Amino acid sequence: MRSLNTIYTTDDELQDFIIRNNLYENVFVQIFTGVLNKTKILNIINLLKQAIPDVKIIGSSTDGEIIDGIVTQHKIVINFNIFENTVVETLLIESESDSFVLGEKLAKTLCDEKTKLLITFADGLHVNGEDFINGINAVTNIPIAGGLAGDNALFEETFVFNEHSITSCGCVGAVFKSDVLRLNTQYGFNWEGIGRMMKVTKSHKNVVYEIDGQSPVELYRHYFGDEIADNIVKVGIEFPLIIQKDNLQIARAVVGQNEDGSLIFAGNVNTGDVVQFGYGNIESILQKDNYLLENIAKHDIESIFIYSCMARRRFLADKVEYEIQPFSHIASVSGFFTYGEFFSFNRKNVFFNQTMTVLVLSETEAKKEFKYHVNYQSDTQLVTLKALTNLVHVTTEELMQFNTLLEQKVKEKTVQLKAKNKELEYMYYHDNLTALPNRYALDRDLKNSQITYEALLIDIKEFSKINDLYGECVGDNILKHFANILRGLILEYEYKIYRVGADQFIIVNLHDQTNNLRAIAQDILNIIKSQPLSIKVKTSSQDKIAINIDVRVAYVPKCKDIKVKLDLSLNYAKKNNLDYIEYSPQLKLEEKLEEELQTVNRVKMALEEDRIIPVFQKIVKKDSTSYECLVRMREGDKLISPFFFLKAVEHTKYYFDITKTMIEKSFKIFSHRTETISINFSYKDLENQEIVNFLIEKIKHYNMQNRVIIELLESEALRDFNDIVRFIEKVKQYGVKIAIDDFGSGYSNFIYLANIKPDFIKIDGSLIKNIDHNHDSLIITKHINDFAKELGCKTVAEFVHNQEVYNIVKDMGVDGIQGYFIEEPKEIVGE
Repeated sequence: MRSLNTIYTTDDELQDFIIRNNLYENVFVQIFTGVLNKTKILNIINLLKQAIPDVKIIGSSTDGEIIDGIVTQHKIVINFNIFENTVVETLLIESESDSFVLGEKLAKTLCDEKTKLLITFADGLHVNGEDFINGINAVTNIPIAGGLAGDNALFEETFVFNEHSITSCGCVGAVFKSDVLRLNTQYGFNWEGIGRMMKVTKSHKNVVYEIDGQSPVELYRHYFGDEIADNIVKVGIEFPLIIQKDNLQIARAVVGQNEDGSLIFAGNVNTGDVVQFGYGNIESILQKDNYLLENIAKHDIESIFIYSCMARRRFLADKVEYEIQPFSHIASVSGFFTYGEFFSFNRKNVFFNQTMTVLVLSETEAKKEFKYHVNYQSDTQLVTLKALTNLVHVTTEELMQFNTLLEQKVKEKTVQLKAKNKELEYMYYHDNLTALPNRYALDRDLKNSQITYEALLIDIKEFSKINDLYGECVGDNILKHFANILRGLILEYEYKIYRVGADQFIIVNLHDQTNNLRAIAQDILNIIKSQPLSIKVKTSSQDKIAINIDVRVAYVPKCKDIKVKLDLSLNYAKKNNLDYIEYSPQLKLEEKLEEELQTVNRVKMALEEDRIIPVFQKIVKKDSTSYECLVRMREGDKLISPFFFLKAVEHTKYYFDITKTMIEKSFKIFSHRTETISINFSYKDLENQEIVNFLIEKIKHYNMQNRVIIELLESEALRDFNDIVRFIEKVKQYGVKIAIDDFGSGYSNFIYLANIKPDFIKIDGSLIKNIDHNHDSLIITKHINDFAKELGCKTVAEFVHNQEVYNIVKDMGVDGIQGYFIEEPKEIVGE
C-alpha cells in the first residue's frame, strides 16, 4: 500500500495532487478537519468523488490535525491510501439516540468474517463512547481504531462523514477486508494519578452526580480553585479522573457540566469506582513513548494513523509535535486529536481518554529500521500551572515536594532538549547518507525564497540494478561519491544541492541571477560519461572496483512550480530516451500529461466496458494459414489503433490488462478452429511472471498447445538475453513458437538472432513496402531472408500491399506473406 498526505488549500491544488500521485484506483481517504464548515467539506467530498469515482471516504471534525510530523489547527488534512489487495467499505449511521445500539448496528452492517479492521469516528457530543464500543463488542471482536469527533474545544457541534453524507449525531465506519493486510495497535497513556483516592458515590453511565458525597463541581473547585471551576470543562480535559479497569488505567475527561453540579464525562464512570485526579507526567511520556516506538519497530509498517486525545495537545502545547515527529521518520503519518479514543487491547475493544493511539498498517513485509527517541520540551499553559500548583498545595507536603522534584527534572530536561532540538531539526532536514539537505529542506527553502532562478534534476538511471548486482553498501558508496562530485561542481556558485529520492538529486539556484546551471548540467553528463566511479569493496579481493553509471538531467529555467516542471521534464526525457531535457512551454508537457491522463481514462473505461478487442490478419504460408492477433479499442462504430492509446498506458496496470484480454479473447475464438495464431509480447510482458503464468494457464485451458506463436519486438529494450531465454525455455514446453517482429526496423542485431534462435523472423514493413521501387530495401530484405534461412528460421514478409510486392517476396522465397494485399485485419475470422 501507499499512503500520502496533503493539507487542503484549493480545489485546483487538490486535483493537481491527485493527478501528480496517480490516485485513481483502490483509494481510501481520511479527512480530518479543524475547519467546522460542513458545506466546504461536502464540496471537497464531491471533488474527490469526481476525480476518483470509486473513492471510499471517512472523516471527522477535530481538535487539531496530524500530518506526518506536524500538528495543525483549523486546517483540513487529507490522507490518501492506495491498497493493492485490500477492499474498503464505508457506512454512515445517523440519529441513533442509544449509543450501544449505534455501535451494534454499525458492526452488524459492516463487519463479516472477512473483515480485518474497523476504523470508526463518532459524534463527540452526543455519542457515549464507552456504550458505543460496547455495542460493537456485542457483535464482534474485530480490532478497531478511531475516536470521537472534536470541534476545537468549543463543545458546540461536532460531525463525521463519509463519501455519501455528513452528520452531527451519529457515526461513520470503514472496514478493511484483506488476506494480506497486516496491522498492529499501540497506545501511550502517560497520565498518572495524584492526590487522594476518591469513590464515586452516585452516577449514571457517563454522568457523575457525587464523588465522596460531594458534587463533582465543588470537588474540582476545592482542588483547582474558583477560577478553574468556572471553566471546568477545559480543565477537566487536562485533569481527568483516573479509573482502574481490567488491569488498565483509564482516564475519563469532562466534556460537559449540568446546572445541578453533575458532570458529563466522555465515557462511563460507574457508582463505586475508585478514582484519582490525573495529570500528565512528562517523564513518563518520554519513557513510554520510546517504549511505544520500540514496539512499533517490531512490525511491518507502510502507513501510520494516530488518533490522540485533545488533552495531550493542550497539555504539551506547541511541543506536542515532538511526540508525533518520530513516527514520521518511519512512514506516512496522519490522524487527529479526539474527544476520546477507540482502541483494541488483548482482543477486546475499549474506549480511552488522554491517550495517543497508534494504528500501523502494511500489505507487505515492510519492517523499518529507525532511531526511536522521543524528546520535547514541556511548557504547560498558565491555567494548567495554576491548577497544578493549587492541587499540590491542598494535598500533602510530601506530594508538593514530589512535584518540586518533578519540576526540577523538567528544567534539567529543558536544557538538554534545547541542544537536542537543533539536532532533531538537522536530522529532519538532511539526508543521513550523503549529509545533503533532503526534500523537506527543499520544500522549506522554496517556500522561504522569494524567487527561484533555475534548477536541475539529476536522475541516476537504473540505480536499483547496481544495488541488486553489487549490494546496497556499494550503492550507498556510489551515492556518496556522486554527491561529492555535485558538491565540487557548484563550489564557486550560490547553488544548493538536495537529495530528493533514492537516486535523484536537485540543484537549485535560489540567489544567483546568472544562469550557469545549463553549463553545470553538461559538466555532469561529461564527467559521468568520461570516467567510471572507483568504489572500495571490502568483500572483494581488489581494493577498488570501477563502476559505470549513467544519468539523466532535466533543466528548468526561472519559473513557478519548479518541482512540478522538473518532474514533467524528467518523465518526458525518460519516455523519449533523452539524457538531457530543458523545460520549455513549447514542449507543452502539461498539455501532453493531460492528454495522456485522458487516454489512460479512456482505456480504463474501455476495459471496464469490454471494448478492448482483437482483430485478426491472415498470414499466408506455403503449406498453411495463420493469423496475427492485433489489439483495437472500440469507440462507437470505430476501431482505434493501438498507436493512439498503448503508449499512454505502458507504465500502468492497464497495459497488462490489455495483454490478458488479448490472450483470453483470441484463444477463446481459436479454440474452436485449427489455425495457428500469433500474439505480440513486449519485454514488459515477458518479464512479468503473472502475465507469463496467465499465458500458460490459458494455453492449457483452451487447448492451444502447438498453435501459439509469440511475436517479440526486435528493439533495443530486448537485449537482456537471460530474461528472454528463460521465457522461451518456459513457453517452449507448451509448444509455443517464437517470432522476432519488425526485424530490420532500426536495431537489427544478427548476434541477437543467433542467441535467441527464433522459429520465425518477420521482416519489417518499412523495408517490404518499398521493395518494388527501392533497391536498397530489396538488397537488405534478401540478406535478412538468406541469413534467417541459414539459421534455420522461417521468414514472414509484412506490409505486402500490392501485386508487385507480392510477386517479389514470393520469388525471394519467404515462408509467409502478410499485408493488406492478402487481407485486412478483421474482427471476424473467415472460414
